[in-house]
Amino acid sequence: MSRKYCQHDSGRTLVRNIWTNGTNAVWVRCDMCGNNTNGDGIWIPHDEVKKKGYIIEDLPIALDYRGTAGANCSYEGCENLDLELHHTAPKEKFGSVECEKYPKYYLCTKHHVIMTKAWRGQQ
Repeated sequence: MSRKYCQHDSGRTLVRNIWTNGTNAVWVRCDMCGNNTNGDGIWIPHDEVKKKGYIIEDLPIALDYRGTAGANCSYEGCENLDLELHHTAPKEKFGSVECEKYPKYYLCTKHHVIMTKAWRGQQ
């Protein structure tokens, strides 16, 4: 399955997701369909956002994953609490809607990076 892009020419809004570890991911949301206008899993680098005069913390929140009390990293023996939601069906391949239909689990940032690099064939 290839990456899905929003095809609408309607309005667009710069928004952010807040991950469980408190970090932000900035993206452009289509006001008509709510999808990422430049493809699933495409985040805008923070330095680009700041150069355009935006304050990241002032952007509207699209998704807020904080408040996952009681959740732990799913890597056996890991006790890190800086959690991120890991999709077993990657957004890059399945799209932002379809990927939500598959199992998900929490990983700390370190183990999430390791899993993502392994999926992409990187070391």
